[in-house]
Amino acid sequence: MADVKKFIFWIVSGLITVTVTVMWFLAVGKLDEERTQQTSLLNSQFSDMNSIKGVNESNHPNGNFEEGMEEIMNQVKMDIFKTWDSKYLNQKTAFNWPTADGELDQVTANSFIPLTPIEMKVVASGVKANEKDETGVEVNRIARMNYADFVKSYMPKLSSEIDAAWGEPQNEDDGFGTGAGEVNGFGGDSAGGDGGTVAVQQEVASHMVIWEDNNQKALDARFTFTETPSTLQILYTQEDLWVLQQWLAIIKDLNKEAEAAYNAKVTEIIGIDLAKNGDTIGPSGVDLAKEAILSGGKVVAGDMGGMGGGDMGGMSDMMSQMAGTNSPEDGGNSGSNGGKDGQGNLVATDDPGDLRYVDAKYQPLQVVELRDALSTDPNKAKKANPELAISKRYPTRIRLKLDMRYLSQFLAACGNAELSIEVLQVRIGGESGINKGGGAGGGGMEGGMGGAMGGMEGGMGGMEGGMGGAMGGAMGGMEGGMGGAVVQAAEHPYHQEVEIYGIVHIYNPPNPFALGIDPEKESNENGGDPTNPDNQGVPAAVGAE
Repeated sequence: MADVKKFIFWIVSGLITVTVTVMWFLAVGKLDEERTQQTSLLNSQFSDMNSIKGVNESNHPNGNFEEGMEEIMNQVKMDIFKTWDSKYLNQKTAFNWPTADGELDQVTANSFIPLTPIEMKVVASGVKANEKDETGVEVNRIARMNYADFVKSYMPKLSSEIDAAWGEPQNEDDGFGTGAGEVNGFGGDSAGGDGGTVAVQQEVASHMVIWEDNNQKALDARFTFTETPSTLQILYTQEDLWVLQQWLAIIKDLNKEAEAAYNAKVTEIIGIDLAKNGDTIGPSGVDLAKEAILSGGKVVAGDMGGMGGGDMGGMSDMMSQMAGTNSPEDGGNSGSNGGKDGQGNLVATDDPGDLRYVDAKYQPLQVVELRDALSTDPNKAKKANPELAISKRYPTRIRLKLDMRYLSQFLAACGNAELSIEVLQVRIGGESGINKGGGAGGGGMEGGMGGAMGGMEGGMGGMEGGMGGAMGGAMGGMEGGMGGAVVQAAEHPYHQEVEIYGIVHIYNPPNPFALGIDPEKESNENGGDPTNPDNQGVPAAVGAE
């Protein structure tokens, strides 16, 4: 026992050391286990967060968030649908077939009125019996001939509404290079010789608006059929007529307070271009506006690429991008088979609606895409582009002489018109007329909407020099016309040539399936009748109006 007491210190120290060592290892092991568990838990949380923001994750783990987003998206769809329905109903009032005295008889008009939307109900071969019918039957020949006879003689009546002559020489070069000399009686021939010429010039001068005869001839060709037109040709021609009437209605309203040409805001129509219709090509020159819009509003100046003098009068010498056809030099063809040519360019088919409209990027659109977008088949409609289902984009352009103090008023009238025109591009400046050889619109300011409006100050500031030049030219020409007895004064000092390119949105009947809305499901959830558009905004079934 004495020996044990002698070594007690060392024995206790050994036991304590062993105990502490064991406890240390146990503690370290437990801590290591907890560290591993916490690390795993944190990694799991990070993994879940990464899966939420991952592009391949369609369903978020947060059910409330998913339900909330679905509710918001459904509300957006419903708002779009109601706006679409409102635009369609408001625009319907602009599509009136001309049935007044001396126009179409009501029976003929009734043959065509129900055939809208065109791409849904009519194909190149005629009216479809149902959506799956691709053969079609033409409207009776008498009705089609009646329309052809009507539209051929309708243009003089339209021009009279803006107090413009139709079918009379209005802007032939008189040797002074002014383009309007003979209109005001200052042409070389008006001084003597043919009294009939003087009478015609005086009659033209009595009108408020001069309408370039080259553009009138182009429009006459567009609205004149050499043979009985097809149903589809008539429907697209009437659509062209509505757009033309809208341009003229804007001009008429702007000039409503004018007494004569001397105080008119619009004094000259150099040209009005309408969309492609069969072999008749449509407006070109949207490239500047297209680049500006697609680049987020950045204004980009550029070359119009051959926008020469005769281009505005129908552009018979230019195969434009909007036309969708290619010249033989480019290796193109007439496009009877549709699709693309050897160079990858779109080629029109025999359907007059092919490449007539443009898409959201202002590229010519094949009519088959419109037909698919307008389908009432829910499966097909869901796959189509909703933008195509909502409206067709109809490209058009006008060039006119306008009092620059009222340019903003003219542009506002385009947007507020019954058949509203979305202005995409404005160009200011250039020579008046298309017979001057210098290329109408070739000079002046180029660019998008911002460039044109920003350059108005410079255009107005340059008028003083223009007035001086006009006076000098007039004084120098006194020895010519009418024995030097008449001086050609500078008329309309604030007027400049303005070119406007725009898009007319032609709205189709609302189709909820194109927006991903199921009318039956909405009806059950909201307790309403899907055919009743007044019932809490529930979409009406397709075709129910």
